[in-house]
Amino acid sequence: MDRILDALGALVTKRPRATLLVITLLTLPVAWVASSLEVSTARTALVSEDEPHWQRYMAFAREFGIPEDLVVVAEADDPRAVHAFLDDVAGQLVGREDIGPIFYRVDLAAFEERAPFFIDEAALDRLLALARTPAFRTLTTATTPAERLAAIAALIDDLPRSVGAAPDPVQSALLAQGLEALLREMARFAEGGAPPLVVFEGALADAARGGRHGIDSAGYLSAREGRLGVMFVRPPYTRDEIEVVRPFVAAVRHAGASASQRHPSVTFGLTGIPASQIDELETIAEDTRLTTVIALVGVILLFLLYFPALRLLLFALAPVAFGVVWTAAAIRLAFGYVNLMSSIFLVVLIGMGIDFSVHLVSRFLEERRHGHSSDEASRRAVARAGRGIVTGAITSAGAFLAVGWSGFRGIEELGIAASMGLLLTLAFALLVLPAILAWRGGRIDPSGRRRLGVARLVDAVLDHRGVVIVLAVALTVPSLYWASRTPFDFSLLNILPADAESARLMVKMIDERTLSADAVVAVAEDLDEARALTDRIGALDSVHRVVSAASFLPPNQERRLGKIEALAAAIAERPEREVSSPALPTAIERLQEGVERLSELAFARDHKEAVDRLSAGLDAIERVVDRYEADPESTTQNLAAFDEALGAMLEREMKRVNRALAVGPMTVAELPDELRARFVSERGRFAVYAVPKISIWDRPALGRFLDELRAIAPEVTGFPETFYENADRIRSGFLRAAMYATFAVIFLLSIDLRRPSHVAAAMIPVGLGAVWMLGAMNVVDLPYNLANIVGLPLVIGVGIDNGVHILHRYRECGSVRLAAVETGGAVTLSSLTTMVGFGSLAFASHRGYASLGQILFIGVGACWVATLTVLLATLGRGRRS
Repeated sequence: MDRILDALGALVTKRPRATLLVITLLTLPVAWVASSLEVSTARTALVSEDEPHWQRYMAFAREFGIPEDLVVVAEADDPRAVHAFLDDVAGQLVGREDIGPIFYRVDLAAFEERAPFFIDEAALDRLLALARTPAFRTLTTATTPAERLAAIAALIDDLPRSVGAAPDPVQSALLAQGLEALLREMARFAEGGAPPLVVFEGALADAARGGRHGIDSAGYLSAREGRLGVMFVRPPYTRDEIEVVRPFVAAVRHAGASASQRHPSVTFGLTGIPASQIDELETIAEDTRLTTVIALVGVILLFLLYFPALRLLLFALAPVAFGVVWTAAAIRLAFGYVNLMSSIFLVVLIGMGIDFSVHLVSRFLEERRHGHSSDEASRRAVARAGRGIVTGAITSAGAFLAVGWSGFRGIEELGIAASMGLLLTLAFALLVLPAILAWRGGRIDPSGRRRLGVARLVDAVLDHRGVVIVLAVALTVPSLYWASRTPFDFSLLNILPADAESARLMVKMIDERTLSADAVVAVAEDLDEARALTDRIGALDSVHRVVSAASFLPPNQERRLGKIEALAAAIAERPEREVSSPALPTAIERLQEGVERLSELAFARDHKEAVDRLSAGLDAIERVVDRYEADPESTTQNLAAFDEALGAMLEREMKRVNRALAVGPMTVAELPDELRARFVSERGRFAVYAVPKISIWDRPALGRFLDELRAIAPEVTGFPETFYENADRIRSGFLRAAMYATFAVIFLLSIDLRRPSHVAAAMIPVGLGAVWMLGAMNVVDLPYNLANIVGLPLVIGVGIDNGVHILHRYRECGSVRLAAVETGGAVTLSSLTTMVGFGSLAFASHRGYASLGQILFIGVGACWVATLTVLLATLGRGRRS
């Protein structure tokens, strides 16, 4: 290698201007290719398409659409304003080719004709039992308010006997809810209220939505009593490249902004995976600009601190600039993009690429001080410092390339990109910088270099080798313990920028799990299987809610049909009877006594909700009594209006029963379009969505939830499932990447250094630095996450350079002190520039990248400290020569 480097140095320094001209001309078309490189936030750019869980996900996406909706969250004090806003947004989006199916409201009118089929079978049995009582017949045929109220009182007295077994608390509450609504309406009429009579309309919505799907009485997906509404907008694409996600999210945001101008009382925002992708992309773009500036400024200031010559700085940055351009073009041709992990290649090259220049410039100035001309000094710098530079670069590149076999695509592409970048930057460092130094370096003062106090530090270390080694052991042992206890934070919410709209709304929607988009989904071949899956999954304690097309279709419709027919027949009976109509005050009193007895029965059975509702009903009766005592005549007239409205309502409900019989059971084809689009594919298969009770960011709990679901439906998919599997691939890939990087470093060092003792010595800084870094993560409460997990492989690839340069200089001169003093300054500067380059990420608003920057800053710094202390103490062998 020495002969090759000597020949290369001679060639470049002999014709420096021609070398620079050729390289510049070759770089112009390369720069054009590099300019088209973009950051992809698509998860498909991180995951191999051969993964079974990803194949399941994509198969579902092709059939049903990507199960990761863009979620519009609307809030206002008035639920009607929320409804109007969502209708406005939907009106702008429905029918557009660039927008997928929209789900924000269920058309309850579609269930109107079949409302009786949605009544619980036990409730149907109770209704049938009541319909066969004389009191019910009196209720439907009464001709006076007093007679109607007496019939209601008689029905209340008849309830315990006619319904048979005691109802459970839920059924009891539903009965009490209906009675409360009726009594409240009676009080409203008594106080002069006007029709319509509203009692059972809300029950229809409750039946159709099953009380579980976050659908309010008007059919809207809502929470907080309608003050918060959501709209799920399914992407029209089956992949998530940014060029299709960006216009999709922009179209929905534009519709929301337009609607908000017409509904200013409503605030809205976007969340869900598509929105977080855009927020992440914009954040990364801003962070890249900021961190690049910080890295460049930091590197410039540190360089000028060591080499107080601005011209040298410009010379040193030239290879880095060429390396960045060529690397960006290589990545563009190889992958077409940089993913969320490989996007940090720029910081890697700025932080590490300048190291090559530092060592070459340092050796160039040393040769100039020995009296050599600029071209000869440049040639000798390449020949003598080049081997350490090449070894360090190839070792680091080999470590990064080994990461390419980590088994996770995102980490693999980062390793390959960083490896290509280092080798390309190395090539330009050996071609461009020597040519510039040979051409223009003669005007630089060779004494212009500061030692940074390295000599004093080296002397102190060599004088106290034993103390240094004891202190290192004292730090390493607890670091190993702390490192073993460093936790892993799997939550994406702790990675995204805290002020990003999508992240903020994700946190808010955790409390509204009924409206959550974070569902695991199973596929059923037919309706019967979908109903069975819905029932079995819904029975799991870990499931918050489960919804499918079967959720909106009544079960056992044929059996219900028979009961409805019997109910219609019982209602139709009109036997002759003699009725003695009581006085109105007496009827009211009987009604009050009946409700009190019912309340006592509910209290005895500890049906608390029923007791509360019946108490509210008694309050309503008191209002009627107070009103009658104050004005008997008008109250009697008002109650006559109530009687007429109640009679009309009963007639409507009886007609509804007959209409349900006429149309028969409800089929899938008769479900509203918005439900079929979401739950039924064109192939006729059914999607069954299950939302967990736990947070999907709680990995152990999510794992248990998925295990329970897979025991019922092995082929489940959806974002929580793919996120769980991808996180597992990332973690295991990180472990493999660190292991492969270590093996690659040892192998390459063995080829270059040959002697096992020197290989072991070169590994000391990176080994100790990695352990100290991992221990420090626990001490400063910096857990692993899905972004900073690449920190350890990067530190292994970066941290090996220091030991390599010291070992090569030591092998050249045979003196630990001379090697450390002459090379230690360059090692210090290169370490500091790398720390600044990586550490600039700590200023990113993307919290994952910020934590990565912190880890790398600590890790590279630890490797540097270990180099100038433990490595020197180990090599010293009691000598300072």
